[in-house]
Amino acid sequence: MRGEQGAIRNITKLKAYIEGLKSAGCQLPQVGGKPNLSRIAKDCGFGRGVLYDNQDAIKILEKEIGDLGLETPQKYLECGIVSVTKIDPNSLIAAKEREIKRLQQNLAALAAENTDLRKKNRILASKYDHITLTGKRI
Repeated sequence: MRGEQGAIRNITKLKAYIEGLKSAGCQLPQVGGKPNLSRIAKDCGFGRGVLYDNQDAIKILEKEIGDLGLETPQKYLECGIVSVTKIDPNSLIAAKEREIKRLQQNLAALAAENTDLRKKNRILASKYDHITLTGKRI
C-alpha cells in the first residue's frame, strides 16, 4: 500500500508543480530540447526515477509538454529565474588581462622550478651512476 500512496503523493506534487508553472506563466525546464527531468523531480521533491517509472506521471508530463511547452532563455528572464546584468566590455577585458598576467607569472615560476628540478635530477643521476660503477660514495 505504501508504494501506491507514494505514487499518489508524487502525482499530487507533480500536479502542484505544473499548476505553479502555469500560474507564473512559465514553461517546463528543458535541457538539450528535452524536459529536464532531474530539475523537475528536484523541484517537485521526489527522485527523478518517478518520472521514468510512474506511468501516470509520464502521461501528465507528456501532456504538459504539449500544453506548457519547454522553456526558452527568454522565459528564464521573464520569470525572474535568471537575471542578466550588463557588463562593461572594458572592465571584462581588463579582468581577463589581469588573469592572463597572473597565469603567465605562475607559468614562469613553474618553469623556473622545473628547470631547477631537472638540474638536481641530472646531478643525482650522475651521483647514482658513479656509485653504481665505482661502489664508492661521493
